[in-house]
Amino acid sequence: MVRSGIEIYGRKRHSLTRPDETVSPDPTSEYGRMVERIERVAESVAARIGVAVGALRLAPVLGPHVPSPLGRLLRQPVVPFSILADPPFAVVEDADAARAFVAAAHTRLSRPVNVVAPGAITGLQAVLRGKRIPLPLVGPEWAIARRASHVVGAPIPEHVMEVLHRGRLADGSLATELLGVAPHRTTPEVIDRLFEWESVVRITKDRAPSSVEVVA
Repeated sequence: MVRSGIEIYGRKRHSLTRPDETVSPDPTSEYGRMVERIERVAESVAARIGVAVGALRLAPVLGPHVPSPLGRLLRQPVVPFSILADPPFAVVEDADAARAFVAAAHTRLSRPVNVVAPGAITGLQAVLRGKRIPLPLVGPEWAIARRASHVVGAPIPEHVMEVLHRGRLADGSLATELLGVAPHRTTPEVIDRLFEWESVVRITKDRAPSSVEVVA
């Protein structure tokens, strides 16, 4: 079983907005090309040794303990969005992605399957739900915003730029049929929980406890 992503479908102009598993991979970002290579290598190894291999093409995964460039960006106090296009995207919560992996292993999945939370949201909608300050951008302003975001610890990689400018959806109905499980949380619910997670608290040396009390 390999971890892939719906970035594998790419977001070229006139491409399907909500591709299903019958759509041929056509990635348009480095991350999309990476997951395509992962699937190809896995298929090659599986064919050589005579076993089946499945691939879970996950929507962007968000969770309190999951490193996510999209999640880090949305949790910034000021969040950029495209003023020319505010397309919808979908995500999936980490717990739902984990359940999909368990089900795929149990059913011995032998083909690619999209795992996407139902519903969708746009960048501006997400920013407003999180009570962040929306920053409308256009054209060359994005280059400045990307540099500034990188400095504050929330870099915006190419595939996240695609989300903000072209959207990121996929048909996840086959997962329920083949795996017997469906995401428990919708995309808007996952986004709402994103803003409920506690921020990282950095404990400096002068704040660290000087001793530990042991209670018998």
